[in-house]
Amino acid sequence: MRMPNKKKQPDFGKDGGGNERFVQFQYDDADQGEECDRTDTVVVRNRKADAVDQGYAWVICFAACFLYAATDGICFSMGLLFPVFMEKFGELAGFTSWISSVLLGSMMLSGPFVSYLVTQFGARPVCMLGAILAAAGTTASMMATGVWYLIGSLGFVTGFGFGCMMIPALVSVTVWFDKRRPLAVGIAICGAGTGMFLYSSIVRFLLEHYDFHGCFLILGAIVLHGCVFGLLLRPPPPRPTYNDTSSSANATKSDIEFETQSPQNKFDVAIFRNWKYDAFLLSCFLFSLGFFPVFMFVTSRALKELEWGEDEAAFLLTAISIANICGRLLCAISLGRSFINNIAALAFVMMLGGVTVALSMICNGYHTMMVFCAFYGLSGGFMFVGLPIVMAELILPQHVEIASGFFVFSVGMAALLGIPTAGVLVDKTSGNFTLLFLMAGSTISVGALILLGIFLVNKFSKR
Repeated sequence: MRMPNKKKQPDFGKDGGGNERFVQFQYDDADQGEECDRTDTVVVRNRKADAVDQGYAWVICFAACFLYAATDGICFSMGLLFPVFMEKFGELAGFTSWISSVLLGSMMLSGPFVSYLVTQFGARPVCMLGAILAAAGTTASMMATGVWYLIGSLGFVTGFGFGCMMIPALVSVTVWFDKRRPLAVGIAICGAGTGMFLYSSIVRFLLEHYDFHGCFLILGAIVLHGCVFGLLLRPPPPRPTYNDTSSSANATKSDIEFETQSPQNKFDVAIFRNWKYDAFLLSCFLFSLGFFPVFMFVTSRALKELEWGEDEAAFLLTAISIANICGRLLCAISLGRSFINNIAALAFVMMLGGVTVALSMICNGYHTMMVFCAFYGLSGGFMFVGLPIVMAELILPQHVEIASGFFVFSVGMAALLGIPTAGVLVDKTSGNFTLLFLMAGSTISVGALILLGIFLVNKFSKR
């Protein structure tokens, strides 16, 4: 009776260039002791060439930095353009605020659709398409004749283009890093804080020298450079994993699995059966609902309510941007440490941000407003880095694309609803910002309580 073939130990080797590793399996005939003709070879990418957490992964991180800087930098510069739009077109704050609202909303509400595009076509072509659309919409805004025109060109076209740039950047960094993901995400999203700082100065300079027409033309040219950085977003290599953790030298063919993903199967909405992820989305929504209106109206409050000069009021955004960068760096350094619980840390920082916004109404002097800007910017920067990291902890790896899309969608829905509502509230209260800032601080605090609930459930469920 012929016994089934048994396998020898695999023979590991490299090709001449050292770029691939070959795992060769040879079979023996159990009856005759003769070696079979059949040899199975598995080709495994060399970790030094293409592996995650090293090498080309840092190129991905660098590309994501620029993409975040361009998208968030221009979006959060709308606070400087907001008074210009009101003066030029003679509209109320509630109606004019729809420009910023639609811009942020289109960028983030497009998240699920852009995630689907990424799963079907990859990050590179989607990002390049987004850069072209965003540049076209920004450049077309130089010919704006009214608020409705800007809602269409800057809001919808540029906003959707920014969404096609931001989601591929976030997904690429997430899948190219594993152990160093908190650091990589922190560095990449620090590009947004840097963009907020740089673009606030750039926009102010362009407005002084070229009016808002020339400002949009130059910004459109800058955004078009996103095509270059989109070219760098290549897909990650398949990662082999070994079922037998003792040693790869003792592995057999059945012990080796490749982490491959089928694009057609990754868009799975079954992720919403995870109640912790659902609660996380609600927390993100509430945080963003309170965060964005404050950023958009802090300059207007300084100009109208505190009666500051334009230079002093504009410097508030610069101060917030600097603090925002510090918060992002702090998050990148602190999260991932063995002695820090990421969810608990985010809940604490979010609560700090909510209390800061609520108490900002007693900040009427220059120095007290600087203190407010420091804590507000620090907490905001920490949150925008920490939220994607916590999201990755709450889901399975194969759900990264769809989870990222709906995460950004929740933030976009908050921006779309929060900013116009805040504008109407300011109009109804005759330019008084007290109620707006109190409500914004309260919604941020409620979001922090939801994150705290997730942390407590995790803590007590492990006992």
